[in-house]
Amino acid sequence: MTGGERDAEDLHALGRLSGSMPVASHRPVAGGTILIVRRIASRAARWALAPLLARQESFNLEVASRLEALRSAAPAVEADSKGLELLSKRLEVVHESLHREIVGREAGVLRTLRDELELKTSQAVASVVASATADAVAGGQPTVAGLGDHLYREFVSRFRGSEAEIRERFTLYTELFAEAGPVLDLGCGRGEFLEALRERGVPASGVDRNAEMAEQCVARGLAVTRGDVLEQLASVPVGSLGGVFSAQVLEHLEPAGVQTFVALAARALRPGGLLVAETVNVESLAALTKNYFADWTHQTPIGPRSLAFLVERCGFPDPEIRYLSPIPDDAKLRIVPADPDLPTSTRDYLEAINRNFILLNALLFGPQDFALIARKPRS
Repeated sequence: MTGGERDAEDLHALGRLSGSMPVASHRPVAGGTILIVRRIASRAARWALAPLLARQESFNLEVASRLEALRSAAPAVEADSKGLELLSKRLEVVHESLHREIVGREAGVLRTLRDELELKTSQAVASVVASATADAVAGGQPTVAGLGDHLYREFVSRFRGSEAEIRERFTLYTELFAEAGPVLDLGCGRGEFLEALRERGVPASGVDRNAEMAEQCVARGLAVTRGDVLEQLASVPVGSLGGVFSAQVLEHLEPAGVQTFVALAARALRPGGLLVAETVNVESLAALTKNYFADWTHQTPIGPRSLAFLVERCGFPDPEIRYLSPIPDDAKLRIVPADPDLPTSTRDYLEAINRNFILLNALLFGPQDFALIARKPRS
């Protein structure tokens, strides 16, 4: 018999109640009488207490049985507890794994939705801008660039000069391109340069984004299309042009557009081809304030040295800079004449003042425009 079985037997033995009670007396004389009375009383008590004793014994045995059942079930309960603990840990691992997977999938879905939203937003913005630009051009209203076609044509006529004045200024360029056809005039405007080349028998074509100016050129029999100058230049076959010309165009481009312009010109020109680009001389304060900032469609002020540097890096060696449109002397600071009869100290003082005036005139009232002239190497 195991220890557990003995404990169970002992527990059940303790739970059993006996109805017999020992009856005795230590008195020698009256002891017999006392024993008779006690036996009668004991029998009467047993008869009266029998139901209570039976119920108590039944209760004791039930408690003992249940304690034995709990003791027997303890190992199973302990095993179940360990199993539940292990199962709980496994569930935690599965939960974490599912959480990571779900979060990862949700993040991927969110990234996809974000990318699609950004793409659709950019497409929608581009569509709106394109539609607004087309409507503005068709209706003669201000475009995204800042001025409507009709208004900008009037602006050019007032601030840049008449067609006769512009043709006179372009005489220098027609001589340079006398044997450089075919020539592409980028930003040809009203077509003054194309007409001058036609008179000299030089084949040439042009492009301008202003619809009214392009139509005006076509009406005069000039080969002009309406469009973007960089897109037009990029569409030209490699090495197919003898000359690329632009007047007052570079300042309308973004800095990256200026670089693209020069690189595309180098690509389009054949060996020995000529590049001429005229723009505002921003090294002259008068030209910067009165000419450059007068046109709010201007984007990039570029000086002669900066443009020459860029042209050299794109394969045009030794570019030439020619300064144009000088400001009249009567609009500059006047030099003070030094009378020879003046004392030496006074003459020296006036000479110092005049030198300063010369420096100031160069800074404040320098030439209003400059032209960069560069030729592509022949080999």
